Amino acid sequence: GVLVLLSAMFLFVGVTGPPLGLSDYPVASIDWLRAHDRFAAPHRLVTRDTVGNYLELRRAPRHAVFIDDRVDMFPLEVSNDYTAMLASSNAGVHALKRWRIDTVLWSSSSPFVQRLRASGGWSVAFRQKGWVVLFKS
Repeated sequence: GVLVLLSAMFLFVGVTGPPLGLSDYPVASIDWLRAHDRFAAPHRLVTRDTVGNYLELRRAPRHAVFIDDRVDMFPLEVSNDYTAMLASSNAGVHALKRWRIDTVLWSSSSPFVQRLRASGGWSVAFRQKGWVVLFKS
């Protein structure tokens, strides 16, 4: 009887609770990017690996991501360039040019955002809830 009661309780919580916890994802930024056609060619977007997973969930198979959290499934060059972006190094900035990235969606507090802005040619297009969208000018 206890097992049936616990099973019913877990089922109730599972059905009535939110299907996904999206508070850590840049939902508003992604909606803004979609409204401004930044997912359409010729634009190329780079974002954090976990956001790549969210994009795949929302847009797959229509949108390929630069990287997601399955870094072992991507070419080594992509993983290395992403690591350079996480490290906020000059190599990360140069990787954007090599991959012809013109749109960056990143955590606004990241040193990578400051490095992009200091490097010139990148401007903030949208900012909300700890995330920022930068465009290559």
